Amino acid sequence: MNSAELDEIEVSGRTGSPESTHPGGISVGNIRPSAFLAVVAKAVKDGLNVQGSGFQYQVRSRLAKFWFGSDGSIHYELWLHERTSQLELGLHCEATTARNQAIYRHLDRSLVEIQARLGNSIWLEEWDHGWVRLYETQPLWPLDAARVNEVASRLAEVIAVVQPIYESTHFPLG
Repeated sequence: MNSAELDEIEVSGRTGSPESTHPGGISVGNIRPSAFLAVVAKAVKDGLNVQGSGFQYQVRSRLAKFWFGSDGSIHYELWLHERTSQLELGLHCEATTARNQAIYRHLDRSLVEIQARLGNSIWLEEWDHGWVRLYETQPLWPLDAARVNEVASRLAEVIAVVQPIYESTHFPLG
């Protein structure tokens, strides 16, 4: 993130103010969560070089979604869990149970390859409502300029590794 981009984002808290630290006393940096997500989303889009691919993203509150094509039920997600002080990123499958299960089986067969490329912090699990997610969690704080670059790079890396594997399921993202 360059200084011009940093000047454009909303900031919260000043040194010593209640907003400048997490309730546990951890410094949270100076970027509001919603602004942090907006800057990360733009950096992911710019970093992926996905012109003409139907790549879309949406930022709302503490959640950013990224998908290809018109069907956003299968998407990459960046979610800020302030209650648990975690940041989650990965692929979320929120389509029909049958489609999600087919994707799960395919990802499960490829999990060793995925973890070899992305690390053992990546997990695959069935989740609420018949959904599936391939994800990792990281500590939430700090939300600062250095972290924007770190998180955007990691999410772009996850997309670059997982997207071709997902596309080979014959369930295109659009």
